[in-house]
Amino acid sequence: MIEHNVFLQFRHNATQETIQSVAQALLAMRQHIPGIKRARWHENRSCVQRDKGFHHMLALWFDDRAALDEYMAHPHHHSVSDDVLLPALAQGVDSLLVFDRLAEDDTDGS
Repeated sequence: MIEHNVFLQFRHNATQETIQSVAQALLAMRQHIPGIKRARWHENRSCVQRDKGFHHMLALWFDDRAALDEYMAHPHHHSVSDDVLLPALAQGVDSLLVFDRLAEDDTDGS
């Protein structure tokens, strides 16, 4: 399984309503793109303050790289990204940080 994490830096004047609307649109992609197995939205709660403005994160899980590739090319993904997400970000695609990882290592190591 692959976990696809996208860290987001919203415009400084983005309202909570805007951020919530973006979150809902991103999470709803699961209903339109069959390869998404799980979707979660997170807000940074760290007191360290080293997030560099990336206060929100979308996490999506896919069975394999092929499913992730299909998601990346899917028209609904492009529509949500272009029409909902990018206009709300501080500097468009420069306000995204993407981190993909193999999710098989979800054990705590004990």
